[in-house]
Amino acid sequence: MAPNGIAGHGGSAGEKPLDFLSGRPVEGELLSRKLAREGLRLPEALQYAIEIGAILNQAHSAGRFYGSLSPSCIVVSSAGARLIKPSSAPGVESADFCAPERLRGGPPNRGSDVFAFGALLRWLIAHGGTRAGSESVERLIAELMEPDPLRRRRQLVRAVLELRLARSLLWRPPPGRNRRAPFAGKSGKALADVFFPARRVWRLLAAIAAITLFVLAAGAIAAVLLRDRGPASPVLKFTIVAPEDTEYMSAPAVSPDGARIVFPAIGPDGRRKLWLRSLDTLHTQAIPGTENGSAPFWSPDSSVIGFFASGYLRRVDLTGTTPENICAAESVAGGGAWSGDGTILFAPGSAGGLYRVPAEGGSPQPVLMPDPSKGVRACLWPKFLPGGHRFVFFEQTDVAETTGVYVGALGEAERYMLFRSESNAVYAASTGGESRGRGYLLFPKEGSLMSQAFSESRLQMEGDPVTVADDIGTLESLAPTPVSVSNNGVLAYQSAGRRTRQLAWVDRTGRILNFVGGPGDYGPPRISPDGRRIAVEKVSPDGMHAEALMLDVEGRAAPVVRVQSGVWSDENPGDGGAVSPDGKWLAYESHDSGRTEIYVQRYGGAPSSGKSRWQVSVEGGYSPRWCRDREEIYYLAATGDLMSAALRRLADGGLQFEGPRALFRTRLLPKTHNSFDVAPDGQRFLINLPLEDATSSPITVVTNWTTRLN
Repeated sequence: MAPNGIAGHGGSAGEKPLDFLSGRPVEGELLSRKLAREGLRLPEALQYAIEIGAILNQAHSAGRFYGSLSPSCIVVSSAGARLIKPSSAPGVESADFCAPERLRGGPPNRGSDVFAFGALLRWLIAHGGTRAGSESVERLIAELMEPDPLRRRRQLVRAVLELRLARSLLWRPPPGRNRRAPFAGKSGKALADVFFPARRVWRLLAAIAAITLFVLAAGAIAAVLLRDRGPASPVLKFTIVAPEDTEYMSAPAVSPDGARIVFPAIGPDGRRKLWLRSLDTLHTQAIPGTENGSAPFWSPDSSVIGFFASGYLRRVDLTGTTPENICAAESVAGGGAWSGDGTILFAPGSAGGLYRVPAEGGSPQPVLMPDPSKGVRACLWPKFLPGGHRFVFFEQTDVAETTGVYVGALGEAERYMLFRSESNAVYAASTGGESRGRGYLLFPKEGSLMSQAFSESRLQMEGDPVTVADDIGTLESLAPTPVSVSNNGVLAYQSAGRRTRQLAWVDRTGRILNFVGGPGDYGPPRISPDGRRIAVEKVSPDGMHAEALMLDVEGRAAPVVRVQSGVWSDENPGDGGAVSPDGKWLAYESHDSGRTEIYVQRYGGAPSSGKSRWQVSVEGGYSPRWCRDREEIYYLAATGDLMSAALRRLADGGLQFEGPRALFRTRLLPKTHNSFDVAPDGQRFLINLPLEDATSSPITVVTNWTTRLN
């Protein structure tokens, strides 16, 4: 038998269980065995719940769900309670810890994990020496175990924070004592008296504790923001969770004075807008007039926010004025930066170059444009260096060797590569006088957020990279690094993680009709010519392998039929192209005009008419798809709209296209090729719908962050 009674978790005797998050072997003791041997104290029960809740929250932020939570899945190690992989746990999912929808055969998801965590918390409290919890903990358990998934708590972030507060009120260990040491010298009755005072006393203590914590935190943050000449400010780290009834909170932008953070999120009305949070308050507010807003950035004086929305680069003054248009831009833009002289440098689209425009409005002027002869596709995510003349940006090319972070300058055509990278870097000015002339570049690498010194005068990297955070995750191609810094040492970032998707049937208005299968990391879906089956690839949760699935149109497994190269034999010949149902015409993407558009030409053989090809899209287009039973072609616009163009066959053998017109707005990225398919009758669409955005986790804020670099 293995030490501490954990034999058999991985299969053979002596094999250690595997950690749920890292996949590494775990040394420790099953929680059930620990209870049988020495019992459990209330402080320990709360601590274990806090640790398991934090693990689940981290998994949810990465788009992963546990699905079979129970006490048999917990090992107590030297590092605390650890959640082990279900496949290496000795038991099976217990009905006592199973959400009602799971008992009815529903798939595991965030909501079922939340319910199971509530049941686990109830179980831990019951084994901690009492049958009941405090009023606040009992209320928390009830909210976590709400039978109706729509009324149940949706996230575990706040639950973990509330449990930490409850534990701090219950027990503060003397100096030098282990945090999880037994509550020595207290009888069970005395412990209950500490944890469960009269309701009025509890409310008074809770109110005092909350006010004290708020005053201390606000005072510490204010000291950092004001940067007085007193003792060095401490490094504080805390999280900002999404406002109630919002989702898809994405990359934050910290104001230069470090006092406020702005970020996009989708509100309860289903529309994305910008939200503002002052760091000296506990409330987040939506900014009026910023509907469809994305990629926000600040003016140097921290009073105005620039952003992209509805085909424009816009600005909104925080004094309460109505947002104004600065100039035209695509809805899916590549970021902007604001210099001290009132110049805005921005990428108007996800492909193309960088432009400059006065912050008060005007005609954009090109600064850096992609050179197709060198394989350059896009210049994105600019950040000004001190002085407002030079800037760093991300350049995507056709080859990995030249894709990376570059330095450019206003009025100069040359750019200089700093280092290879698959995403952009964020410049942070030094906050110490002794380091003047040297700043830092923050960038993701192998799932961690790195910082490296950067000489502003020599325009080169110095020293070795230093890890700032190890939970940034893996970013998708062209996704901005979800990191922002102020001029006075405030850092904000998000974890990225894997994107979770769901195959959904929608009608021509965009209304979701039903889902196919459970959530997962799906590839491009393909509908068979007869409309009865679906072929799709699904990547495993650990990202190590993929499997080809054959489903019927309702999501059930279907008999395997012959497919070629992952698609049906008479369908798409490759990314960005699709053959018509009769095999005579090819719809494809082309960048000949300087913008990706959809064209159609005869597939094989010379055209009978004098015209060789026809343009279908008018303001950018991606991923064309043909309808089998209707004379219609579909594609994604740069805005994410699903577009339809009717076609008419001419007597000379040519084609004529009418439209196009937008059917409905999707959440699909335009560059995500073939992420949808159309049913033969053209009345339904199968959408590979993103459920978790790559940056949908809480925002982590760190004050005085450069202290740990020195």
